[in-house]
Amino acid sequence: PAAAAAPAAAPGAPGAPAAAVPPLRLLELPTTHSLGMTARAALSPAAPPTLHCYFHDTDLVVPARAHALAVALAVLGRRRRPLDLDELAAAEGRVAPERPFADLAAPTGPPR
Repeated sequence: PAAAAAPAAAPGAPGAPAAAVPPLRLLELPTTHSLGMTARAALSPAAPPTLHCYFHDTDLVVPARAHALAVALAVLGRRRRPLDLDELAAAEGRVAPERPFADLAAPTGPPR
């Protein structure tokens, strides 16, 4: 069956398209790491100073993945100081170089 389009939100309502207007400053934070990337980084002496890990709830259902996540987070907890995104944004925002938004939004990698 074909998917039905969701009704459009009224202009100005939450969820409606909006445009950022200057002097808005957006902070580009380091990329996220999957469970496998986090486990490898936890063991690597060349791991980046900031590591943002994500995982899915399904990773907690599979015992081997849940164990890998627990081990990776335990190792990272001994090698890095945990902090929340607000703290990271405050720290990085003071020293982050400014670049035009078009440079950040440009596609990366080979053209398709």
